[in-house]
Amino acid sequence: MPTTTEALLVLHWGDKVGAIADYTETVRLDPKYISAYINRGNTRFQMGDKTGAINHYDKAIRLDPKSVYAYNNRGLVRSKMGDKTGARTDLQQAASLLNLLKVNKKDR
Repeated sequence: MPTTTEALLVLHWGDKVGAIADYTETVRLDPKYISAYINRGNTRFQMGDKTGAINHYDKAIRLDPKSVYAYNNRGLVRSKMGDKTGARTDLQQAASLLNLLKVNKKDR
């Protein structure tokens, strides 16, 4: 079974298609593994597939509506696509969630 770590190594070696395959296998085995969706989105973006990247970030957000990384990365891709309103909304949501995490961390 490929792991996210293996997919990151494959990606580091420059094999983006291989990394996508490893992330795909990871989510097939664990459909709720949010990091795999985010990393698959990151890889899709690196491959120039902005729509594919957005789709993977969308899936991560559906699974975890508090995912700072998914909102942040989707916002950055939306910005690159010229969707300034969508980008602003996502980046504001990421900042809001990050601030909430900081407040909760202080309360512990």
